[in-house]
Amino acid sequence: MYELITPDHDDYHLARRVWNRAIDRRPAALARWPATTCCRRRS
Repeated sequence: MYELITPDHDDYHLARRVWNRAIDRRPAALARWPATTCCRRRS
């Protein structure tokens, strides 16, 4: 299952950061999966 991160969450500012710091986006929510092993590629 995933963790839903909203602006009032302690990790929101860290999670919303992208590699290009010229972009400053503030989404209403972010979904964070616990590990990449839970994501499966469909063929």
